[in-house]
Amino acid sequence: MGPAAGQEADEGGGLGARRPHRARRAGGRLTAGTALPLPEGSWWDWEVRHYDGSRLTLVAGHDLTYHHGLEVVFTDTVYVRCPMAFGDPEFREPTPGERAETARLVGGEPPVLVAFEADGGGTEPVSCLIAAEAWAVRQGTFRRSVRAG
Repeated sequence: MGPAAGQEADEGGGLGARRPHRARRAGGRLTAGTALPLPEGSWWDWEVRHYDGSRLTLVAGHDLTYHHGLEVVFTDTVYVRCPMAFGDPEFREPTPGERAETARLVGGEPPVLVAFEADGGGTEPVSCLIAAEAWAVRQGTFRRSVRAG
């Protein structure tokens, strides 16, 4: 069971304090010709904040040191191909080859298939792919947990 609306998972997977958020958008199927719809903002730094094999939380902002302003949560995730931290993603429609690859690997086309190119820290952009049953976008100010030790 994941966090309730308005709560975020800390880095250990537990629940943090309630966080106010300005917008919550949830979606089902991302139809052909569409990319992941994101609100306007400075979303150039991204990282995987939480992944438990089913629920994947990506966070984004202009500097992730102390907080982030955007969360994209994928639920019932069946396939993930992306670095743990990346920058400047360009979300796009999955290619026919990526659709076929995903269908072959997971036994059919998932309701949500997100593709993007990003700077993964190497010399060339990395092609990323996430397949899941559902997704949600939360925007607000989410403080990073600071742990002693």
